[in-house]
Amino acid sequence: MEDRSIIRWRVHLASPPERVYAMLATAEGRCRFWAASAEESDGVVEFRFTNGQVLRGRVLERDPPRRFAVEYFGGSAAAFDL
Repeated sequence: MEDRSIIRWRVHLASPPERVYAMLATAEGRCRFWAASAEESDGVVEFRFTNGQVLRGRVLERDPPRRFAVEYFGGSAAAFDL
């Protein structure tokens, strides 16, 4: 039986996996793609959003350029398989 607590999206991008991975795994990329800023220190990303909200999430997995996963809101995880 499939775990109904997992949400999966499939998105087709016209960019190579290396470029998409850089948008997820670097502060510069996350700033363009994800949040107003998203600096990483000691394996923890501090996401700062335009509404003033701050979220700290531990990097859970890195496998460049194929997979990046990080803790996200409410104890969830955001995982990207490229």
